[in-house]
Amino acid sequence: MSDQPIASFYTLPLELIHYIFGYLDAKTIVRTFRSICKRFYIAVKTYDQVKLDFNSISKSDFLFLCNFIESKNIESLTLSDRDETPGQIEYFLSFIRIKYFNRLRSLTLLEIDDCYLNIILKDIQTLTLNLLSIHSKQDYSQSNTSTNAFSLALSLPNLYKLKWNISSFDLSKISWHFNNTIKHLDICCRTLDEYCNILYHLPNLQSLVVEQWHETVDDDTIDKWSNLKPFHQLLSLTFKYCSIDMIILDSLLLLTPTLEQLRLIRAVDVHVFLSHLQQWEKFVETKLPSLINFECFLTEDLLYFDNPHPIDTELLIAPFRKPFWTGTKSWFVICDHIVCPRTVILYTPGSFDPQFEYVYESKEILRSTSAPTITNTIVMNGVRKMRMDLTKVMTAATSPQV
Repeated sequence: MSDQPIASFYTLPLELIHYIFGYLDAKTIVRTFRSICKRFYIAVKTYDQVKLDFNSISKSDFLFLCNFIESKNIESLTLSDRDETPGQIEYFLSFIRIKYFNRLRSLTLLEIDDCYLNIILKDIQTLTLNLLSIHSKQDYSQSNTSTNAFSLALSLPNLYKLKWNISSFDLSKISWHFNNTIKHLDICCRTLDEYCNILYHLPNLQSLVVEQWHETVDDDTIDKWSNLKPFHQLLSLTFKYCSIDMIILDSLLLLTPTLEQLRLIRAVDVHVFLSHLQQWEKFVETKLPSLINFECFLTEDLLYFDNPHPIDTELLIAPFRKPFWTGTKSWFVICDHIVCPRTVILYTPGSFDPQFEYVYESKEILRSTSAPTITNTIVMNGVRKMRMDLTKVMTAATSPQV
């Protein structure tokens, strides 16, 4: 029998135990490890890289974690006032203020009321926050709260990633000041003036996600574009949930000639994109020489096609089989024709919109420009919303098998 000691989880160095904690959620760390023994109790109490995600958490777990974990050990925090967790942010702030979270680097706020948003943004002014993410469908248009809050967020000295997804936010009211730290911005931007202000006032911006663009083309818009100088700092650009004309899209891309990545997520109608495809290929070759990655997820209701018969997906996908797509760029495109509800989806492998509602039992005709090995597996991994008829599902599940 060997005399060598047997390796045990209990004998691991504290640093290694903390490293393992990095792969576990806060609830598992506290509820599972804290009560094992005194050594693990100390390991949990001294772990200073805790990531607290209170989105979709039970009330009992929320209260338990609030009472146990010390603010000085929190590295990442997510608070939510969504339907599943109403009143969470108000209670959390009554329990402890964000300004005491000295190690906080990442903060996410979901469906937050404007008064609590201002309180939190004032609290984090003294923190070394790197990432701030705010998502809200609430209407802030009747007050200047969101405008003042955005200015507070921009003034954070160490912030490099800002997600400001407030649908009612009016970017045109912002009094801009230069901020040299932000490298990634996700924001609702609706006009050319707002778009140019972002690029002008954020000289170190490398990645930009634009949502809800709806500006149309007119003579004044064209005149504005003709006098603009390009911005060379941006490397990645995404348009999401927009209604963009291809002429506007080309004009916007001319302002960022150094792009390496472009993503279109339900930003252009399928028929509009297809009708301009040949011109767009030439545009990319001549105006965007650094563009390496292109991703898209484009959808269209088949009512536009005014055709009761199934769409010819081979005809829709044929332009993407040209050498420019499959050879020069290696950008492979998939076309799904969903029969019920009648929808066409044009997307690149791995691209998916988490807001898109996938209908269970919908019939599809799938065509791809790539090798037959590409299936729907990657796409289904991205599904966040699914609609199904439980009556049909239960009937099928309970019916006797022949």
